[in-house]
Order: sequence, then structure tokens, then C-alpha cells
Amino acid sequence: MLKSGMVNPRVLTIRQRLAVTGDMSTLSMESALYDDDVKTSVEKFQQRHGLEVNGLVDKVTLAAMNVPVEGRIGQLRVNLDRARWVLHDLPQNFVMVDIAGFNVQYIRSGQVVWKTRAIVGKTYRKTPVFRSNIRYIIFNPIWTIPPTILREDILPKIKRDPEYLRNKNMVVLDQLGKQIDSATIDWSQYPGNSFPYLIRQQPGPKNTLGRVKFIFPNKHAVYLHDTLKKSGFERAERALSSGCIRIQNPLHFSELLLADKPG
Repeated sequence: MLKSGMVNPRVLTIRQRLAVTGDMSTLSMESALYDDDVKTSVEKFQQRHGLEVNGLVDKVTLAAMNVPVEGRIGQLRVNLDRARWVLHDLPQNFVMVDIAGFNVQYIRSGQVVWKTRAIVGKTYRKTPVFRSNIRYIIFNPIWTIPPTILREDILPKIKRDPEYLRNKNMVVLDQLGKQIDSATIDWSQYPGNSFPYLIRQQPGPKNTLGRVKFIFPNKHAVYLHDTLKKSGFERAERALSSGCIRIQNPLHFSELLLADKPG
């Protein structure tokens, strides 16, 4: 990692790299000192690329600097292709999730009236790209565990900890919605076999979805919601969820939406 005050031959390369993209003046290319000019230029580069603005050439910033021009062009082509079918014929008011930028925006009459940080899907559980309409808002939601999370995350935890369900305020239901005594289930055979029940987390302070979720029907079972894990919003890279979009200020967002839909 390179930071202010350091003298290192690599600073010369950093200066040249920043000058190529216009983040730094070409007037001071000969110094190996990581001075204020370098720090300010690094911060400019980080801001443009949606990175944590800390003025450090850390692992993440260096990786972004090393993406070749061909790679950036490829990213632009992919994003332009997505935009053709996602962003056409937009209504006057709409909500946009910027997955790569880790934020959510509310656009009203062509103006961004609200923007907040978001946590999106991990690399192996990516947030899908699609369009839908927000139909309703649920306060103090229940959480019916999706199949992938149930199979890969929850069932192994239940096998390791018999008190997991109780501690997380979760109940087991059959396919008709009738509650099942979890003590009668042989958990050792799962997740190897198909799990015939549903697991639901009750509303309350332990609910993973927090205090509110926003429903827009889609085949991916993805929605916007609050979260208990607030610390994730302080990270620059926020690909941390299992596909749903966690938002930082959900109650204010709900106020804005409800104000635009009186009654």
C-alpha cells in the first residue's frame, strides 16, 4: 500500500497512470514522493470509480488502476446493452438500483430527489438486472427463508446449533402454513435431502429484513429492505447480500413513496 509521505519508485508509475486518465497534472512526473498532489489525484480517481475515497493506493484502488482500456470498453458495452432494455420508456417517477455503484436513487420528474447507499448481491449470488413495479410496502415484515439461503446457510446452522431457530425467532411451517414442532424433525438428513418445510422468521428486532421491505413482484424473489447489519454501509465495496438490496435509509424512502401515493 502507498500513502502520503512515502518515497517509493512505484509512485512514479502511479503519477503516470493518473496523468493518462486526466486525474493528475503532467507537470510533476519526476518525484517518487507520495505528496499532496498524488493523494488528491488518487482521491479523484477513487471518486470516479465508486471506490472508498481515502487517498491510499490500497489493494482495491490498485486493482482498479490495473484494469486495461479494453476491459473498460468491454464493461461499457455490457452496460450499454443492459441499458437498452432496462432503461427505455421509463415513467416520470422511478427508482433505480445502481448495482455497480452500490446505491439506490429515486427519480421524480427527471430529478434525483433521494439517494442512499445500498448493499447488493455477492459475486456468487448476484443481484439480477430486471424491471418491475413497486406494488406495496410491508412494515415489521416476516421473512420466509428463500430456498438457496435455506439450503446453503440456514440448515447447516440448525444442525450445528439446536437453539438456532429459537434464538433467531424462527418457526417451521408445513406447505399449508401449519406450524411444526422443530424437535420432531430429524435435521441430520438435511440439507442432503429435499427439505419439505418452510422456515419463517417472525417480525421483531431480530428479523433479518429489519423494519420494512418494498415489494416489486419478480421471478427472482428479490426486493428492497432494511437490515440489521448497518456496518456494511460503511464499506466501499458493498456486494455482501444474497441477491436482495439492503438500503441505508428505508424509512425515509417509504415516506417519500407514500407521499407520492396519497390514500
